[in-house]
Amino acid sequence: MLVQRLALAALAVLALAPTPLYAQLHGGACPSPDAAAWPLDRGPHRPATHGREPRFIVKRVRVDGNTVISSEELAGLVTHYQGKPHTLKELSKLACGIEALYRSRGYFLARVYVPAQCVDDGIVRIVVVEGHHGRVLVEGNEFYTDRFIKEHFEPALKGGVFRRRQLERTMLLLNEVPDLKVQSVLVKGKQRGTTDVILKACDTMPLHAGVDFNNYGSRMVGQNRAGLAFWGGNLAMDGDCMAVRGVLPFPSSSKPFTQAEYSVPAGKRGHRVSLQYSGALTTLGKELAPLDIRGDAAVWGLTVLGPLARSLSFRSDLVWGLMSKSVKNFLLGTVPMSHDELRVMTIGYNSKRVDEDYRVVSSAWVTQGLGTLFGGMDSGSALASRVGADNSFTKVNVDVTNLIMTGPHRVLVLRAAGQLASEGLAVPEQLSLGGADSVRGYVQSEYLGDEGYTLSAEFRFLLVGGDRHSLELAGFVDHGKAVREQPLPGERGTMTLTGAGAGLRAVVFGSTTARLDLGIPIRPDKNAEGKSLVIYAQVASRF
Repeated sequence: MLVQRLALAALAVLALAPTPLYAQLHGGACPSPDAAAWPLDRGPHRPATHGREPRFIVKRVRVDGNTVISSEELAGLVTHYQGKPHTLKELSKLACGIEALYRSRGYFLARVYVPAQCVDDGIVRIVVVEGHHGRVLVEGNEFYTDRFIKEHFEPALKGGVFRRRQLERTMLLLNEVPDLKVQSVLVKGKQRGTTDVILKACDTMPLHAGVDFNNYGSRMVGQNRAGLAFWGGNLAMDGDCMAVRGVLPFPSSSKPFTQAEYSVPAGKRGHRVSLQYSGALTTLGKELAPLDIRGDAAVWGLTVLGPLARSLSFRSDLVWGLMSKSVKNFLLGTVPMSHDELRVMTIGYNSKRVDEDYRVVSSAWVTQGLGTLFGGMDSGSALASRVGADNSFTKVNVDVTNLIMTGPHRVLVLRAAGQLASEGLAVPEQLSLGGADSVRGYVQSEYLGDEGYTLSAEFRFLLVGGDRHSLELAGFVDHGKAVREQPLPGERGTMTLTGAGAGLRAVVFGSTTARLDLGIPIRPDKNAEGKSLVIYAQVASRF
C-alpha cells in the first residue's frame, strides 16, 4: 500500500485543462427566403390574371441550372407533368417540388421558378438558381489573418453551392479557435445567381493568465496547492496555442508540479495535434520525513483530435494518442523502491449534447499497453509498483455527466464513471477512489483498484444569480467501489465507499469560480485519516 501511495504521489500532476476562454459562437442566421434584400433572383414578376388560366399541352419539361442534383434525379418529378395539359399555376407547383427537393438535401439558398416564355412548341423551361458562392470577405479581425479565417471557411464552399449542415459545421469549428468569434453574413453577389459571404470577426489578443488554489492534495506531499498558468496563441503560426502551468504544494518539501502543452491546427477541418508534458518531483513529509522518500514522475503525450459531429445541439470528437509514463520512487533519497515504465496508446470518443432542459457530457476511452515497445517495462519486473503488473494491459474507461434542469433555479447533476481492466495494473493506471472529484468525505486516493466505478448525485439551487455572478447551494451523495485483481497478503481486495454532504458554488465577475464542499463519510464512517468530516475548497481566476 505504501508503494502505491508513493507512486501516486510522484504522479500527482493535475490534468491540463483545454485552453479556456474559447468563444463558441454560432454562425449568423441566414437571410429569410422572404427578405426584400434576398440576393437571388426569383424570376420576372408576373401580373395577376383574371378568370380561368389557359391550359396547354406540355410535351417536355426542361430544367436548366441544376448541377448538384442531376437531371436523372429530377426526372421522377418532371415526367408526371409531360404529355398532359397544364396551367402555369400547376407548373409553379412543379417548381416548388424541385425546390423542396433541394431544401431536403440542405441547399437552403436554392430557388426554382418558371420564367416568362412562349410555349408554342410544348417545351416548358424551369430555371434552378442553386445558390453558388461568390466572394468571401473578412472584416473586423485584428489578431488573426484574413488568410487563416478564409482557409478555415473553405469547407463550407465545397461543391461550389452552399449547404446548410456544411456551413453550420464550418462556422462552429471556426469559432472553436481560441479568442476568435466569427459570424457569417450572406449578401447578394456581384454575379447573377451568386451569394457573397462576409465573415465578421471579433478577436482578442490570445494571451491570458490564471491563478488557482485548492486543498485537494495529500498531506504527505502538501495538502494545499497553489497554481499559476499562462497560455497564449498565434505564437509560431495562426491558431497555435501554448499553455504552461506550475503548481506549488504546501507545506511540503516537494518541487512544484509542472505542465506544458503546445497544439497546432492540422488542416482546415478542425483537427489539432498536441504535445503534452507533465512532471513532478515529490518528497514525503510528516511522519515519513526521516525516511527521505522521494518520487520522480514524467509523462509525455502526443494527441491528435479529429472532430466528428458538429451542430448547434451536439458535438463529438475522436481522440488518438501515444503516452510515455515514467514513475520512480526512492527510499533514503537514492535507493530504488519502485519503477514503472509505461508506453500506451489511447483512443477515445468525447461528446456533448445540449438541450433546453439538459446537458449530457460523455467520454469513452480504451488504453492499450504496448509491451516492451519504446522502452516499456517487461512482464514480471521486480520494481513494478504492483506485483505482476506489466505494460501489456488493456483498460476501458467510461464517464457520463448529465445536468438536468428541474426548475427555474434548480439543477440535478448525475455522474457515473467506471473502469475495466484485463489484468492487474501498475499504480499510475489504477482507479482512484476518494477525494473531491470522486467520493467526498474521504481523502484523495484513499483506495486504488484495477476495476471499479463511482456514482454521484448532486442537487444545486440558485441563491443569487446575474449576468456575471451566481451563488448556488449544493447537496450531494457519492458512492464508489474498487477491486484489486491480485491483492497482496494483508490488503483488502475490494473497497466500497459512500459519502454525502453539502457545499456552495460561486461565480464572481464572470472569470472567478469558487467551490466549497463539506464531505461526510457514511460507510465506513471514518476515512483513512480517522476523520468524520472533510472540507474541500477551490478557487480559480482567469484573466
